[in-house]
Amino acid sequence: MPAADAQKVLHAALGAAPGEIFAEFDAEPLAAASISQVHRARTREGKWVAVKVQRPGLEKILTADLEIIRQIARLWERFGGQDLPRRPVEFIDEFEKLMCAELDFQVEGRHLEQFARNFRKRPGYRFPQVIWQLTRPKCLTLEYIDGKKFVSLASTTQEKKRQWAQRLLDAYLLMVLADGFFHADPHPGNFLIDKHDRLVFLDAGQIGQMDRETGEAFCDMLLALLDRDIDAIVDAYLRLGTASDDLDRRQLQKDVAKFLAPYYNLALENISFGKSLHDLIGLAVKHRIELPADFVVMAKTFMGAEGLARGLDPQLNLVEAARPMAERLLRKRFAPVAWRANCCARPRICSASYAACRGNCRICWPNSNMAG
Repeated sequence: MPAADAQKVLHAALGAAPGEIFAEFDAEPLAAASISQVHRARTREGKWVAVKVQRPGLEKILTADLEIIRQIARLWERFGGQDLPRRPVEFIDEFEKLMCAELDFQVEGRHLEQFARNFRKRPGYRFPQVIWQLTRPKCLTLEYIDGKKFVSLASTTQEKKRQWAQRLLDAYLLMVLADGFFHADPHPGNFLIDKHDRLVFLDAGQIGQMDRETGEAFCDMLLALLDRDIDAIVDAYLRLGTASDDLDRRQLQKDVAKFLAPYYNLALENISFGKSLHDLIGLAVKHRIELPADFVVMAKTFMGAEGLARGLDPQLNLVEAARPMAERLLRKRFAPVAWRANCCARPRICSASYAACRGNCRICWPNSNMAG
């Protein structure tokens, strides 16, 4: 958008013209996207900041577009959507909530602070500080971070590429498996490499959240995919979602077996975890299993993150990279202190009591000599 429009938005949001608020304000944007653009500025105290300005009129456009989509969804429900696991209008309602949250930049500021808290003891990552006195729903002011673009990593050595690919995947695995709060827009433009070689997350408008039960079921599915265990995948599936009363479990097992068949002769580096999740969501639709909305968001996120990582290191496999963290979290879940609050999530491997489980499961008890 023209600089004059951006300045009008800022004037309306902050109550004064940019020239009165900032010592310097660059009219040329640093970056531009569909809902906003970013300008560099210097505060009266001499601090360089990045000011994200929302494009004017987006609420009206969003409202009009959503009404059209909602009308189409109602027609779909009426004439062809009866066999879907969820009503199409419900998807539109959830999408509207996500978009409204993304259009409130104060919400994004809180997301960035949540990520910073979650990663405060994890070196190698950085989230920009929010300048709250200069932040409103239509403008977000952050500390300005100078650094290299993520795409510049293409010119580094292969070993460096491998390290950065692993660091990117580690971040998403930590967010999903450990925190249950994840960045949902892994686009190259949303990352920088700062002067201390930290991976900087610049944008937090799109996020996903997974509750503990969903996260634990996802861990089980991850390990089941690694083991190519049909029964375990089905068990995790049914823990993740809500099945219809007439679910044909045997047919679901057959379909999961068909899904797994092409992977048996593939090396792990040739398996796309993101595509696997996408295919599993397709099976859920077929069998009318209602999956949590954020699980679908997570699958999309991992497809993007995996694509970025493999652009640096084609041999990297997200499934294998996730195994150590998934097993560590599973052991933590079944540790003696935590046992009181958790029943066993993998009944084929562990029994339903701590006393019987001890020593019988190589995942919960890796030093056991007994078979899992």
